[in-house]
Amino acid sequence: MNDTEHLLEISQASLLNIILVQPPVEDFYFTPHRSSTLGLHSLSEIWRTRGHHCQVINCALEKPLKKQIKIPETLTYLNPYRIKYSKDIKSTSWFNNYYRFGSSIENCVKQIIEFNPDVVAVSCFAWGYAESSLKLLEKLKEIRRTKSLSFLLVVGGPGVTVMPEYFSPFADLVVTGEGEDSIIEIENMAGLAEYSYPGKIINPGFTGELPFVYNLKSRRNSRFTVSTIISRGCPKMCSFCANHLVFGRKLRKVPLSDLKKGMNVLFNEVLTRADKEEKIKLHMNFEDDNILFYKEYFLEILNYINK
Repeated sequence: MNDTEHLLEISQASLLNIILVQPPVEDFYFTPHRSSTLGLHSLSEIWRTRGHHCQVINCALEKPLKKQIKIPETLTYLNPYRIKYSKDIKSTSWFNNYYRFGSSIENCVKQIIEFNPDVVAVSCFAWGYAESSLKLLEKLKEIRRTKSLSFLLVVGGPGVTVMPEYFSPFADLVVTGEGEDSIIEIENMAGLAEYSYPGKIINPGFTGELPFVYNLKSRRNSRFTVSTIISRGCPKMCSFCANHLVFGRKLRKVPLSDLKKGMNVLFNEVLTRADKEEKIKLHMNFEDDNILFYKEYFLEILNYINK
């Protein structure tokens, strides 16, 4: 049995309610493409295949989409450099005020508890958003204690990988790097009567073939936006970049045959959801850090999309 077959083997344990969560974002500005939640969708797809009941919620894209909040004390040193709002510079400056993008932590928690989860997996997709993830984890720990609930708290993502020890007091399990091979560990830990802190830190890595994963969002007038990632890793040695901490230094790509099959599924989904009277417009957002590293590979993909 190869690595991929091992991941997809149906678990003999009790089926679980697993919710994967992108917390709201607190920042001066934010763009929806930065919150594609592809990692959460990849894990969700594997768990669904294994028979578990899975849901992904992206609190950063829920209403209210933007609410001004007080700037954190740790960022007040930026006050002298913040540009005062005016109509003349509205379109050229992002750094007028500080905002929460998405629903409140309280609303996010409400959705999670209503799902009656056995596992809550919280993402931190950038170190700069660590505090939002910690606020959510802290609130969930409090509710679990006061309401006598039992669910496993997991945290992972690029932000976590950079400094896992920072997150371990707030979660039962801290997953660094790629998450696919952590699912067995998570299933085995779910349902324990008690959890110890700081949480266990694991770095399972991922040696299987990369899956084709995408997140499709429909827009008005048969316009669609899809985010995807078709490669991971980077052999470069840039001192400012943390890509290698998450994905390693070997650049891997989704097998071309799997990618084409996945594209067919994607296009069929678009056709099913589109208004038959409208011309379809599809925007492809590739989240890859090194999209042109294998130039011929990418050009073949573009040609396939055009066809």
